[in-house]
Amino acid sequence: MNTVLTSLLVIFFAFAILFIIFKSNGPGVGKGTGRSIKRGASSHVNIDGSDKKKYATIELASAAAARQGAREHSNFAAYRCSQCNGFHVGHTR
Repeated sequence: MNTVLTSLLVIFFAFAILFIIFKSNGPGVGKGTGRSIKRGASSHVNIDGSDKKKYATIELASAAAARQGAREHSNFAAYRCSQCNGFHVGHTR
């Protein structure tokens, strides 16, 4: 009986660890790595997986990047998205 219980606990913890890794978008992917402009096709989404705000023109996106950069004291830039063909704002790391 102890062997069966131990085996079930091992299986449970293995699935729990896999679930945590899956929900965090894989090992090593966290807030520090982000989905910045340099990540290409992934730049359509935010760090939490939600779609980024789409701007119709580069001018609107550039103005939003300037506002966000001033607000957060960081560097942001506007770029064309290869997935939706709109414009988004992202960090310029």
